[in-house]
Amino acid sequence: MDQCLRTALHTVGEELRRWETLGATPMLWWRDDDAHRDSDQLRRLCRLVPSESLLLAIIPGLLSEDLVQALKLTPTISIAQHGWKHLNHTGHSGLSNEYPVKRSRADVIHELSAGQEILCKSFPSNFHRVFVPPWNRCAPWVLREASSLGFNGVSVSSPAFPLLRHGYAGEMNIEIDICDWTREGSFIGATKFAAYVVKALKIRREWLLLNAPIGILSHHACMTNKDFSCLNEFVALFRDMGVQWANMHSLFPNVSSTLQSTYLDSAS
Repeated sequence: MDQCLRTALHTVGEELRRWETLGATPMLWWRDDDAHRDSDQLRRLCRLVPSESLLLAIIPGLLSEDLVQALKLTPTISIAQHGWKHLNHTGHSGLSNEYPVKRSRADVIHELSAGQEILCKSFPSNFHRVFVPPWNRCAPWVLREASSLGFNGVSVSSPAFPLLRHGYAGEMNIEIDICDWTREGSFIGATKFAAYVVKALKIRREWLLLNAPIGILSHHACMTNKDFSCLNEFVALFRDMGVQWANMHSLFPNVSSTLQSTYLDSAS
């Protein structure tokens, strides 16, 4: 183990010991985006964290049968809908977005409905009807009206202050993106990952909102063997320090009205 990783693990361990002093237990969960086919990287991801705590955002319009068959071996992994075909409809100007404001409601509704049908048929027991917009953005009306579009929840990036919510029904957001998008999605590295984890833990400890889960985001296709080895060390530390992994059924219940906010709500 190199010194950089050792120092990063020590930093996280120090914060976790502060939680131990409080008699509190952090709660983590993991979302992975862009799944549509089976791969070695996806299989490694599925071994990295408890399957009950993994939300796999699948692109339904690109779904391959090999992924359907592979996930039958891990039926406890939860499935979310990652748009339709992960296509950018903003053109060359503006941020990438599959569902920008300019797209017609009819087209959006048709694609989301088609995607739901595919995922319901392919994963009848573990599709959670959670909408994850590609690039974590879409026209606001899609998220506001997600329930009427057939979704029980949504998941995007957290607000700048992560204990706030955007105000969408059934919302559960990711807070730590482990990909560096200035370098084509490569892993941010042990030092930065540790800093993000410590920041998330410290915010909850200082605000005494210890039950607010921390969502981690990955894109398995961008990850290397070295990245997985590094993350394995962090996951082992979490296990040794008694960190809990949230069950997707508690974060994304099948009936959206049963999801109660347990931390600050910014809806207004």
